[in-house]
Amino acid sequence: MFKILNLKNFFLATFAFILVFSSVSIPSSAAKFYPVDNQDGDNIQIPSSNENVYAAGNKITVSEQMQKDVVVAGSKITITGTISRSLMAAASEEINVSSNVGGAVRIAANKVTLTGIFNEEVIITASEVEIRDAKISGDLIVSGGKVTIQNSQIFAESKVSYRELNGDLDAQTRGKVEKTKQDFDFAKAFAGFGFWVGLAQQISSLLFLALICFWLYKRNALSSSEIMFNQKFGIDFLIGLGVFVLMIPFLALSFIFQFYFLAITIVGLILLTYALTECVKPIYLANLLKNSLKIELDIKLLIPLVYIGTLILLYIPFLNYLEKAL
Repeated sequence: MFKILNLKNFFLATFAFILVFSSVSIPSSAAKFYPVDNQDGDNIQIPSSNENVYAAGNKITVSEQMQKDVVVAGSKITITGTISRSLMAAASEEINVSSNVGGAVRIAANKVTLTGIFNEEVIITASEVEIRDAKISGDLIVSGGKVTIQNSQIFAESKVSYRELNGDLDAQTRGKVEKTKQDFDFAKAFAGFGFWVGLAQQISSLLFLALICFWLYKRNALSSSEIMFNQKFGIDFLIGLGVFVLMIPFLALSFIFQFYFLAITIVGLILLTYALTECVKPIYLANLLKNSLKIELDIKLLIPLVYIGTLILLYIPFLNYLEKAL
């Protein structure tokens, strides 16, 4: 079956394409991604710059003057330096901004603390938002859980969606005020998103599986007597597991040493392997069970049964989230 699929040549061609493409396209932009010389492990201190700044890491600090746009992503971000143009920041934990920003501000994190002078609109999405002693010339748009706005001035409009709101927003806003109280259920929202993504992935995998089955059936290669639990299977399994495990430290090292073309190549191969596995997994498992357990059932009937069985085993742990989504 795998000889007909000719996966070896397919993998080699894909690997070569990703490697060549990433080698040509990534280095020119990667140099701008980290215009930082004084990095200490996961802690990135961004020096003064008259160019656009792009940085990603664990803890990021911007404490000096930036002449152009600043785009940062990490777990904890602290910004105290003046930014002449726009600021875009995303963090898994918290973002603290105590600065003057000349352009628009767009921030997303679990917790956001904001103070300073902001000349254009400020857009924040977070579970907890705290705005104190701030002067905002543009619109303020906030979507969060617990929102605190105190001793601030918003010279345009304020649009705030919240679960809990502290502070007199009307008294601090010169323009129109729009407040929307919502009951956020992030677990339900995440479960709903995951359900639809999973459904789309399963439908596409099923279509590809049907095409592969039809192609193999026409070539009388749907069944393979070579696939069974034996020494060869064990060796192949260990080799495949070893290659996959080795990819993880290589991927981490690629990011640490900024070999972005290698990192993209590894990620591409992992995604390609996963996609192909999803398409041929029921065929392989059906042959494995049929040959190892001496099952007399026709392979054309066994493949859909294995497909349904793997779906049930996959989604049983997520039935609680599925119930919330529906």
